This record gives sequence, structure tokens and C-alpha cells, in this order.
Amino acid sequence: MLAETEIDRKTRKPIPNIPKRWANWAAFKKDVIDVAVDDINKYSGIKIKYIAKKEDIYHRKTRGYRTIVFAIVEKTSDEQLETDKVIDEEYGILEERNKYHQMSLDEFSDFFEDHEKKVRKAQETLAEIEEEKMQEEIEKAKHKILYAELNESRKAGFDEVKIEYLYKLATTNRGLAGVVDMKQWELFAVDLIIDYYEQIKATPEKTKTNMYDRLCDAIEKDYKNRSFEYINRYGKNDTSDGTQNINYEKLEKMLLSK
Repeated sequence: MLAETEIDRKTRKPIPNIPKRWANWAAFKKDVIDVAVDDINKYSGIKIKYIAKKEDIYHRKTRGYRTIVFAIVEKTSDEQLETDKVIDEEYGILEERNKYHQMSLDEFSDFFEDHEKKVRKAQETLAEIEEEKMQEEIEKAKHKILYAELNESRKAGFDEVKIEYLYKLATTNRGLAGVVDMKQWELFAVDLIIDYYEQIKATPEKTKTNMYDRLCDAIEKDYKNRSFEYINRYGKNDTSDGTQNINYEKLEKMLLSK
């Protein structure tokens, strides 16, 4: 009996999924050792026997079986002839079965259903791994909200360096100081960057310029003057009546003069 495989969450490679029952010597002997020994003796050019011992590799006594000693000898010519005969007979049976056997609709259905289950399971595991990796990256990111909005929600694939540059483009020379609380700067940057990101994504690309370069250019120039709207949204509330105390005329002149 062969162990099934599963996807390792760190290496993303298939690894054996060892059944828990194999921790029991009797089950391991029956499922693995005896099956392998019987097949080797039946189909190979050697004969093999084994002895299980309750001792470790240093010959210290143990409570359970810990060591297996194998004895291997080459088959005689007569024994090898018998082996070859067995192989030829079984191969002939297999050939006949493959030649004349036609799978039923039920067999086809069971085969594809089992295959689809395995594929779905592998896809679900990979999706879980990707999600865990993304959450780890978000936790490490300097601008967590911006990183999550771009890479988790929109699959932009921007690394930390690119995201940091986008943040600086969005917040530099925007008149935020003294108007927008610094705790709100990332939210301002997220709104501005995502606004232009969605616009660019919805616009067919007519040049060879990539998405990131187009986004940088749009944010730097702010050709739709979106900064003013988002400064208005996140501006400090300094007046007693709850209205925002912002000199919009001065702010707008500064933004438009860039």
C-alpha cells in the first residue's frame, strides 16, 4: 500500500501523507514490509528475508520494534526461470485485459469523479497556502492597508518598493500637512491610488507602458484633481460646529499649480 501525497505548505511540493496507523508495528508490517518483501521475492532477481528487533541502531534494548535487519541473496538460475515465467504469465493476463476490457459508464464516471476530487483538493490547498502567504506579507508591509488593497483585493503584484514609491507619490506635495491628520495619510493614499488604478484598469491600454508606470504617472500628475476630493474627505475637523476648517481656495490653487 502506497501512502498518498499532499501539498507541503512551505515548499509547495507533494509529500507523502503517512497514515497514522503505520505507527503501529503490526499495521506497518502488514501494509508495507510484507507487501514489499513478497513483491521483491516474486518478481525480482533476488530473495529477501527480514528480522524485526526490539533495539535501536546502537543495539540498545527498546520496548517496541525499532530495527529491521534484511538478508538478501541472489536467486539461482532455476529460481530465476520460475520468476520469469510468473512475470510472463501475469504480463500476458494484463495485456489481454487491456486489449478486450471496455470500461463501463459507471467506471468512467467513478474515474473522473475521483480525479476531479483530487484536483479540487489540490487547488483548495494551494489557494489556502497563497492566502496564508498573502496575510504574512500584509503583516510585514509598512503600508498594510495599501498593500492589501492592491495585492490581495486586486492582485496587482506590486512589491514593497513599488508600493512605497506609490505612497510617496500620493502624499508628497499634496498639502496634507496641517490639513489631514498623519494617521489618515495612508487612507488618503489608498483612495487616491485605487481611484486611478481602477480607472487605468478599465481603460484599454493603447501603449506599451505597463500598468505600474501608468499608475505612477497618473498619481504624480493627478490630472483629474482627485487629491482635492480626498483631502476634503480626510481633512481635520477643527471648528466648533463640526464643519471642516480648510482654506479650499488656497488648497485648490496649490494643487492646480503643480
